[in-house]
Amino acid sequence: MKTIEEAISAASKCLEGAGVENPRLESEFLMAACLQMPRAYVILNRHHVLADDKIRTLRNWLREREKRKPLAYVTREQPFAISIS
Repeated sequence: MKTIEEAISAASKCLEGAGVENPRLESEFLMAACLQMPRAYVILNRHHVLADDKIRTLRNWLREREKRKPLAYVTREQPFAISIS
């Protein structure tokens, strides 16, 4: 059984190995889309255990992202992040 945090960490390592520029952020976006929840939910509930079907979905999406398929095409939604400088 994997928690949200464990899945995000594993996904981040996978995306980092594939050369994705912001692997942690993209992992959080993937997880939020997978759970159909806002990114804030993912961050605040990082200790929740994931259902097996969600883990499978995340793995499939990671394979697509490793092939450099755009994040919005993988999740079928456009992530939005605010950058505060």
